[in-house]
Amino acid sequence: KVPSGLTLVFYAFAAAAAWLWLHFHSPGTAEKLFTLAHPLRDGAIGVGVGGMLAGLSQLLLRRSSSLRAMEAEFGWILGHQPRWTLPLLALLSAVGEEFLFRGAMQTILGIWIAAVVFAAFHVPFNPNVRLWPLFAAPVGLLFGGLTLWTGNLLAPILAHAMVNGINLWMMTNRFRDWDEGRVQEYVGKGS
Repeated sequence: KVPSGLTLVFYAFAAAAAWLWLHFHSPGTAEKLFTLAHPLRDGAIGVGVGGMLAGLSQLLLRRSSSLRAMEAEFGWILGHQPRWTLPLLALLSAVGEEFLFRGAMQTILGIWIAAVVFAAFHVPFNPNVRLWPLFAAPVGLLFGGLTLWTGNLLAPILAHAMVNGINLWMMTNRFRDWDEGRVQEYVGKGS
């Protein structure tokens, strides 16, 4: 189970670092990233892109035993999360990471470097989830493109929160009651 307080501190630190970086490098930019000229449009874009990415990830899970093994590893870690924490985890990670990577890093270093560092940030200590950065890099580029297109962070934050929220929900439902035999059957099916 991931402690919500620790998660809050971690992502609050990421957001504070992003704000300080922008404040000293590009004053006024942080405020512009949260100024919404078209909130309904940008919100709809974010929810739509997030829903499509979550659907794509669920489709890819059906087709790849390696991805199912990666999901099972995350399920072992996160499967017993209380349900009320899932939206909180999804939102905190989305706001913290998008402000740091798309807000500060992309603004200062460019979209490509931000996407590469975002992928590197997702390099796991556990070899069972080694494929995670391969998905994080193109998703980082996509979220960076949303930031450039809309001129703010609403769409990438909502897309990121949707992907994380839906995938966390699916994973915790699938792995809430851990049964090694059932997990091995799930991982090996259709490979």
